[in-house]
Amino acid sequence: MSVKIMGMVWDTKLESNKKFVLLAYADHANHEGKSIFPAVETIAQKTGYHERSVQRLTRELENEGYLVDDGQGPKGQNRWKIPLNTGGDKIAPLTDGAKRGDIPSGDIPSGDKIAPEVKNRHEPSITESANKKVDAILEQERIYREKKAKNETYPHRNKFPEPIRELLDVYVKLTGQHPAKAKVLDWLQTGQEWLDLGITAMDLDAAYKKSKDDKGGFTVGRPGSLTNTANMYAGERRSTGKGLDKHARELAFLNGLNNG
Repeated sequence: MSVKIMGMVWDTKLESNKKFVLLAYADHANHEGKSIFPAVETIAQKTGYHERSVQRLTRELENEGYLVDDGQGPKGQNRWKIPLNTGGDKIAPLTDGAKRGDIPSGDIPSGDKIAPEVKNRHEPSITESANKKVDAILEQERIYREKKAKNETYPHRNKFPEPIRELLDVYVKLTGQHPAKAKVLDWLQTGQEWLDLGITAMDLDAAYKKSKDDKGGFTVGRPGSLTNTANMYAGERRSTGKGLDKHARELAFLNGLNNG
């Protein structure tokens, strides 16, 4: 992987889908932009694009001079290089003349839109800039994962009062279902009903598992579908005296749910 080449890719004016694919190729490059020979399926896995889309975008990058055919890899796959300017500090897509061999690779005329820039001596190095960009992406991914772990990524969550939100979080965690905008009031009313009935997270878990088993898979798209079954489990818990250690049991259950 060359962070240097990836930093140069970030600075191109490519469309986002082409830039994303070129970044995936740059992840396999050396510091000269060469020795790139990943399989198409590898680029597809990195980008999340279909293999046919990767093939199409690769052809377009080749036609535009951002990827240059450089023979074959060790297993017969296409080997590519990303052309750099003569200073080696900027991606210089080949013109038609350069592709024919009329202009040496990297010697792009000064009127070309990718002409080398004179770097200010106080400007951060390409590697430093690339590292900062990669760090920023990783930080965004970390924040997203933290929010997802706390069930903070579904719409309208902040509209629910905390006690109701905690119960609805359990429902979302169990079912993977989120409230549509038009159903926010329905979810709010259901959450309040659960509180009034004394339904706990453990009751919802038991009701969900029973509904899932009875129907061969949980398909109902509203939390109210669990109310009657959850209330049955809440009544059984109260009648058998299991509610005496409710707080400790509930806390242990929630910890298990969040860690599972």
